[in-house]
Amino acid sequence: MQTLVQVICTPGSSLRDAIANDRRLDAHWFEILLERKAGRSPGWTKLRSRAPGRRGSSNIQWNGATRVLSCRVVNRGRGKPNLIIGDFVNYLLQRHNRRVKLITNSARLVGASRDAWIISLSSLVPGFLCGPLVSSRPVASS
Repeated sequence: MQTLVQVICTPGSSLRDAIANDRRLDAHWFEILLERKAGRSPGWTKLRSRAPGRRGSSNIQWNGATRVLSCRVVNRGRGKPNLIIGDFVNYLLQRHNRRVKLITNSARLVGASRDAWIISLSSLVPGFLCGPLVSSRPVASS
């Protein structure tokens, strides 16, 4: 299963670089597995949660023009994305709260065509409320 988490941010430098260079990342049970084009756009970072029961990783990209941090969570085996996503959102709100304006997530339907995604907009930032919505629009992935 793949889940896309998008974080709309305030103007500023790359949030992906800030995450990759965070010295307290390990205190939140995350480790960087791989990083390509560090400090450059479009680069990406692969994070993994070291917490028990988490099976999978997050691929993180930053789009400076739109100020969107895209995190594609890929699970291995019977791993469930809710634990990895919960850990990541918790980390974002604890360490980068001033940059976060809105957090959205969408899950790829099992057995569905490549363009069918269920999008549930769940804001963890006060002042934003949205309900579930189904979209047949493709979600850009690399």
